[in-house]
Amino acid sequence: NTTDWSLGAAARLDGVRGANLVAGADFAKAHEARTAAGADPITQEPVAFDLASASLGAERAKGRLRVSARAAVDRYDYRDGFGETGAVIEQDDRDRTVFTLTGRADYALSPATAIFLQMTSDDRDYDRIAGRPLRTSSGRQTLAGVDFELGALVRGEIAAGYIRQDFEDAAFGDLDGFGGRAKLSWFPTQLTTVTAAAARTVEDTGVIDSAGALRTDLSLSVDHELLRNLILTAQATYADDAYNGLPRTDTRFGAGVSAVYRINRRYGFTAGLTWLDQSSSGAAQGPSYRNARLYVGSTAQF
Repeated sequence: NTTDWSLGAAARLDGVRGANLVAGADFAKAHEARTAAGADPITQEPVAFDLASASLGAERAKGRLRVSARAAVDRYDYRDGFGETGAVIEQDDRDRTVFTLTGRADYALSPATAIFLQMTSDDRDYDRIAGRPLRTSSGRQTLAGVDFELGALVRGEIAAGYIRQDFEDAAFGDLDGFGGRAKLSWFPTQLTTVTAAAARTVEDTGVIDSAGALRTDLSLSVDHELLRNLILTAQATYADDAYNGLPRTDTRFGAGVSAVYRINRRYGFTAGLTWLDQSSSGAAQGPSYRNARLYVGSTAQF
């Protein structure tokens, strides 16, 4: 059993026309799900961690040009786990502070189409723990893309470029290659939305001998407003994690259906069924499993 909670705040300041500042801060006490990619499967209970985050961003639009920048810091603090015999399973080597800086420039070719260039850099500063490899790294990503809208039928964003992550410990080697993301929304009717998304990123892992993984994500979802107060959703996902410094690749297939029923503007109910299948391959392969989950819940908003 786990109990998680989070608290956050955000603010926006609009200055001159076309310019604004945004700021936010969040704190959460959470647990790493057993089904999380790269989770440690040998602890008696899910690993607990604290996450403190803060961000500051600015945007300025003038004529056809819009520029924006965002700085963020995230601090992860993991709690040690325990094995079946009660032995401590060290998690402090996963404690880290992540600094991220993103800049983006958009140029509108028309009211419905804009091209953009986005650059992101990050520093993942891990705590140094005796007897454990140091996971500290720095990365950068450069993407060029287009944001477009084709009438009331299709809306989307496509970007492609280069990603690289350099690790301080030479034993891990470096990650680099094609990076990108895409999201397309199709509206075949006024009541139905079909959304396809893809991304390729560098992610941190909880595996001792691997400091990171090159992740590919694909998803397809369909939302349909069966009634004014009843929305049905079906989704399929695929993810592939290629671990750095370790002969291991995890492949994850997922599918799910859900429903949202609104009693009125403030209250509603949700229900869903999800399925996940993870397979792992390679000389250092991890766990393979299937997971089915049925959930029901209620929502209130004021």
